Amino acid sequence: LCAFRLGKIQEAHNDLMAVCMHNKARELLAQGLSYAKFQERTPEQERAERLRQFPYHMHINLEVLDSAHHLSAMLLEVPNLAMQAIDPTNKRIISRVLRRALDQYDKQV
Repeated sequence: LCAFRLGKIQEAHNDLMAVCMHNKARELLAQGLSYAKFQERTPEQERAERLRQFPYHMHINLEVLDSAHHLSAMLLEVPNLAMQAIDPTNKRIISRVLRRALDQYDKQV
């Protein structure tokens, strides 16, 4: 979020993509427990995981994190889309998440 605030969009996108991938942001930011469906945990492992968590007043709002991720992806992807309109051989995709959202929007309209 600091890189995004400072205008370092590429760095912000890379870091936010690593955190927001696979919907594990809460676990990676130590804001919630990991819920593995087929994994049994001992009470000691669960206690250790609870101790690892940050207190609630130190949590980062996940909606702000997702918004910064999508905005940085959009700021990088829109010029790329414009270049693809000019040069169709350029198939580079910066953000698959944003491309999927744009394709889904296009299908609805």
